[in-house]
Amino acid sequence: MALAISGCSTCSPVLYPNQYYKMVGKEQANKDVKVTIDEAKKDGYDDQSKSGKDLGKSAVKTAAGVGVNTGLSFALGGFGIGGIISAAIGGTSWLLECMFTKKQPDSVFKQYVETRLTEKGYKVIGWQ
Repeated sequence: MALAISGCSTCSPVLYPNQYYKMVGKEQANKDVKVTIDEAKKDGYDDQSKSGKDLGKSAVKTAAGVGVNTGLSFALGGFGIGGIISAAIGGTSWLLECMFTKKQPDSVFKQYVETRLTEKGYKVIGWQ
């Protein structure tokens, strides 16, 4: 499951290659983005959007549903095959959603990062 969690990723700002960007270079620009993101987190801004938090909640709901389904199957004398199938489907769908969905950061977090980068001389053109 650690692999699934590491597959989840958050977007980062994309910088326009304006004069300042060209002057400092890509390596320094990437460092400045990282420092700015760290500043935003340190100042208490949450980089995880509501949808990112919902993804974690859906994983918990999937696990709870699998547990209930398996418990009912065993309580009713069944082998629990329904629970096993439910676990396989729920786990796989959550893993795929996590791996292939880049989560957009919270809008206030994005605005903070964009404002700070603009103050430094960069121009943010989007998030990827």
